[in-house]
Amino acid sequence: MRRAFLGLDTSCYTTSCALVGEDGNVEADVRMGLPVPRGERGLRQSEAVFTHLKQLPAVLERGFGQAGPVSLLGVCASGKPVDAEDSYMPVFQAGVSFGKALAVSGSTPFYLTTHQRGHLSAAEIGQTDLPGRHLAVHLSGGTTEILLREGESIKRLGGTGDISAGQLLDRVGVELGAAFPAGPYMESLAEGGHASGRYPASFREGRVSFSGAETAAMRDLRQETLTPEQVAAELFDHLSRSLARLIRHWSEQTSAAAVLVTGGVASSALLRNRLESRLGKSAPQLKLLFGKQEYAGDNAVGVARIGLNRLLNE
Repeated sequence: MRRAFLGLDTSCYTTSCALVGEDGNVEADVRMGLPVPRGERGLRQSEAVFTHLKQLPAVLERGFGQAGPVSLLGVCASGKPVDAEDSYMPVFQAGVSFGKALAVSGSTPFYLTTHQRGHLSAAEIGQTDLPGRHLAVHLSGGTTEILLREGESIKRLGGTGDISAGQLLDRVGVELGAAFPAGPYMESLAEGGHASGRYPASFREGRVSFSGAETAAMRDLRQETLTPEQVAAELFDHLSRSLARLIRHWSEQTSAAAVLVTGGVASSALLRNRLESRLGKSAPQLKLLFGKQEYAGDNAVGVARIGLNRLLNE
């Protein structure tokens, strides 16, 4: 019987499980979004935990169904958002509890990692020329951070001083009547608009700020100064300029020659294209890499890969 390692991730947005074979191939990848009422910008932690507990059995059933008959090598779950000691969110305890129970019942090892490390691990799939020392940018609904990676070491350098890139798109999108999360809706709108650089990039001391763009966008919508399509185009333009500046700054400060970009917001083809265009002109010496789009959003594939590597290296 084939053997596989199970990964679990229960974020603020998605219930996820993945099975990775001994050879590293993805045998199963199942995700179920947390339903958010129309007009809301997310769920309270207590509501999200309850939803994960309801969805995990179905997600696991689908995952093992995709993989077919397998023997479980072990289980790894994301236990907190990032590596910091004070990093904590109750939602991750749902995956941890299920993961520990499965590991005990199968007499297999159980490992913990972080949600951010899971994103970075998933983004490394298919990368053939990523140097061991590089910058990593994590763009998601709750996170905008730039990190320095050296082997297993992760050092946070900078990021946003207020709201994240995902929050910027979600807040304006929900204001326009979109379902949460609103990133794909905003991208489709932006494709029909033209940007003029209306919302200037805000960059100071290695950090970016997006709250000013949010305020300006809301004002333009309410006063009907711009169409929704124009506002969306301006926001993606603002994000690309801000992130390009953030990446250039930290590349110069660290002498890092490559940057890997991941996270749900990084699944946007529009944002990828604009970042490539801007950095191609202003920092042509910098190697810009993106994780595969199918692994950019919240998923447990990277978590399973982390667990498998820890098991094989023990």
